[in-house]
Amino acid sequence: SECADDPWDAADYVLSVYFDERGGEALPTCFHQGALIFARPSVGVAGRSSPCLVTRDPSTTPLTDEGFQAIVRQGSAEKLATFISRFAEGRLGARLVDEAGLWSFVSRDDAPPESLFELERALRAEEWLCFAAAEADCLPNAAEAPLTEDGFRQVFAHGNSSVSEQFVSRVVAHFGGEVVDAGGFEGFVAAASSLSAVAEALDGRPAWARWDETSACAAPAGQPSVHDTAV
Repeated sequence: SECADDPWDAADYVLSVYFDERGGEALPTCFHQGALIFARPSVGVAGRSSPCLVTRDPSTTPLTDEGFQAIVRQGSAEKLATFISRFAEGRLGARLVDEAGLWSFVSRDDAPPESLFELERALRAEEWLCFAAAEADCLPNAAEAPLTEDGFRQVFAHGNSSVSEQFVSRVVAHFGGEVVDAGGFEGFVAAASSLSAVAEALDGRPAWARWDETSACAAPAGQPSVHDTAV
């Protein structure tokens, strides 16, 4: 609807949809050296660019059904994830709280939703998105939760394994570790009872991770260590 008020925007939108649906072929009766060209008049709107071009770029294509289809046709999970992130934030007012959940959504074997309407229906049922009306019930952001006992309880209270694993992976990285055995790590996270227990276990350098002592972080002098209240 934002493209309907200006005839140039409307023309850009319609022609760009046509261009994409025909796989980039030129208009049958209008050739510009074999390519379709989107242009603005040179008088009166200098420097103006259109927000209404349907393109194959998920970071700029309009958040419409035609824009969605232009991305879906490319079969790229990465591009679909970028479009969905924009759509969730820009149209649904939601924030991403579990990036792993987004990647699981765009990488699954079944086909993506057939339309933007179906995409919205599907997204509203996903717990990796937090909607403003349900903020109190949303999953915490594991990438930003403080590495403290309070942060641990906040994350683990929801019982979401993906979010819990993201949180603990940050603790592992703090100790100079990199997970190399996902199964072993998942079992470790499932049994975790507190941040101090996690830290104590990591001191033993479990075999499910690769350890680099030179990249381990240390608490500043006079500050609590991981074995106290925070990492």
